[in-house]
Amino acid sequence: VVHYPNAEIAWQQFEAEAAYGSAAEAFDLVLTDINLDGNMSGSDLVANIRALDDARGFIPIVAITGDASNDLRLGLYRRGVNDFIHKPIIPEELVVRIGNLITNKRLLDKVHDIRRELFELATIDQLTGCHNRRSLTDFSEKLIHQAQRYKFAVSLMVIDLDHFKLVNDNHGHIAGDRVLKTVGSLLIKSFREGDLVARFGGEEFVVLLSHCCEKEVMAKAEKLRAQIESSCPDGLKITTSIGVTTLLPGMQANFETMFSAGDKGVYQAKEGGRNQVVFEALPGN
Repeated sequence: VVHYPNAEIAWQQFEAEAAYGSAAEAFDLVLTDINLDGNMSGSDLVANIRALDDARGFIPIVAITGDASNDLRLGLYRRGVNDFIHKPIIPEELVVRIGNLITNKRLLDKVHDIRRELFELATIDQLTGCHNRRSLTDFSEKLIHQAQRYKFAVSLMVIDLDHFKLVNDNHGHIAGDRVLKTVGSLLIKSFREGDLVARFGGEEFVVLLSHCCEKEVMAKAEKLRAQIESSCPDGLKITTSIGVTTLLPGMQANFETMFSAGDKGVYQAKEGGRNQVVFEALPGN
């Protein structure tokens, strides 16, 4: 139980520190008097919490007041209060009401956890932690549409590990899986939150980069190539061939067109000796 002297401090701490859902440090319930010292009332605190657009906004709230008028009670329910306790408080009643709300909240947390796990199973590659091909397809359509509408550049990398079949043949599939995990982790750490890193299949990865022009994506790809070469997962020397393309404002393309260009860049990199980055312009642009 954490007690705050007024609603302002409670709101500051809740907004800054409260965790979501079933996290160990998450709050299970808010208990607030309506009449509080300071500039923020308990009713204002309720409204602020309910305005949050994440899981914290659904936390159970119990209001306490000495005013039993129907208008106040109705107004509090409309603001999002789950339960209402009139003074003087009967401790046993308060404990039971709070206990019921917390029980329901934790059941809902479990439902949300299951939904999140199912979503991750549907969108995340279980071996590498990168997004999967389905997630890449959905994300790319939205990102390319936004880029064409709001006129910003989008770049794509196709990343193919060199001679990966030899890793599996010579060192076994467990070693191959460890290599893929290492590369996947490196990719996830190397890009921004707004970018999408996906395992396209086998030893091939795709990265979509928002607001990223040709010069920027080439620099990022070259840095990534060097990082993969120096990573040496399981003591193995791994290199990669990377194909890169960019969709600039005014250009017309979809994900298939961009991927085809990036894949062509990979082919040229392989033909040129591997372990290099090749830029391939989009056709017709």
